[in-house]
Amino acid sequence: MGLLATCLALASTLPTFVAGLPGSPQPLTSGTRLSRLSISPNKIPAGAITRGRVEVATAAPKGGASVLLASSRRDVRVPAFVVVAEGKKFADFVIRTSVDSPAGPVRVAALRGRDTRVADLLITRPAPIGS
Repeated sequence: MGLLATCLALASTLPTFVAGLPGSPQPLTSGTRLSRLSISPNKIPAGAITRGRVEVATAAPKGGASVLLASSRRDVRVPAFVVVAEGKKFADFVIRTSVDSPAGPVRVAALRGRDTRVADLLITRPAPIGS
């Protein structure tokens, strides 16, 4: 299954799951639009972590705004979703790689309602020990 298809499949089930949780954020289809996804730094050695940020166009409503996340590679892990807190316009999250992650590109996707944003991450070989 492709990255976008995975996001869309998750989007169809997450609102039902999240809606039953106490203090749950607003559904993915509420009015707050996803405007940006960024990764910094966007080039890291295998085994390192980096940070991602999702941004919404307007301040998140009461209860917050959920944003689904997905990675194109299983060895590069992102949380299933993040919540932009009420009144805020962004949320940060951690992207974890494995020391066994092969060098190469990774795509990270964020999905909110019909809005999808993609950012690229490049995994490099870890520095040799003692260098």
